[in-house]
Amino acid sequence: MKTAVISVLFLFLISDAVTGQQNRDRHLDHRDDFEMESISGGDFRTYIQNNIPENDSWAVSMQTLGNFHNHMHEMMTHIARHGSIERGEEDIPDFDLRISGGEWTEIRKGLEAEGDRSEWRELIQITEIMHDRVHHVMAKSLLYDHGINNRTADPSDYLRTEPMDPSVAIPDPANLTYSHISQNEFREFVWDLSTDEEHKHAAFQAMAIFNHMLYDLLTQWHNIGYEHTDSECRPANEVPRVTSSDWTAYASQISGCSDDTWMELIKISELMKNRIHHMMYKMTAL
Repeated sequence: MKTAVISVLFLFLISDAVTGQQNRDRHLDHRDDFEMESISGGDFRTYIQNNIPENDSWAVSMQTLGNFHNHMHEMMTHIARHGSIERGEEDIPDFDLRISGGEWTEIRKGLEAEGDRSEWRELIQITEIMHDRVHHVMAKSLLYDHGINNRTADPSDYLRTEPMDPSVAIPDPANLTYSHISQNEFREFVWDLSTDEEHKHAAFQAMAIFNHMLYDLLTQWHNIGYEHTDSECRPANEVPRVTSSDWTAYASQISGCSDDTWMELIKISELMKNRIHHMMYKMTAL
């Protein structure tokens, strides 16, 4: 069974290598293509600590999102260390224990300045979008929490950006460029990965965990959505654990939801999910 899965994945990667080169010749999504709301990880944590005293399912999901964000930076740090220590990449800035989003952007800009068109540069470019989309989800979740719970805190004390019109901040998924590898395919890839490179090994293990954390979070929100008072805001079916297709179905059928901020959170989370799978795919070329 494992041999069959690996064979299918190999053919999938070879096939997409052709379309991937075609996409590079046309357009690979770039951070400059998007406007996103944002909040720092520290401010997100402070908001939760200062303003969310509850211990209900929503409050727990906010803590889950915070931990998810922290693990993302651990994973990105291992990729950066792999680049500088194990690949000999010269565009990695000095950073402390964990790399920041701004330092990651420095890597991308350095590679662009050199005219680098490698798979490494593409991974850096897609990871930057993924990272900022996670921060976008964090910002939107704060705005949702502030609205439904009538918090007295001023969101502007925490957010890096002003709330944006969804027509600007939420692009049509049909206009985006994605490659995709499923959770199961990536798990098989990581299981069979053999490397003596410490940070490469750690990066793949961290990404496998990060992807599981993603579906922990989405399952919590799927369950919360299922209890929404507006039937148009609910997913079609209750499920024990959300799959990628479950979440895509939810995001695609929620446009009639009267709760605008919840609808936006679900749609932005779909963009985040897809970009995480895109990044996972790009990692397999390391």
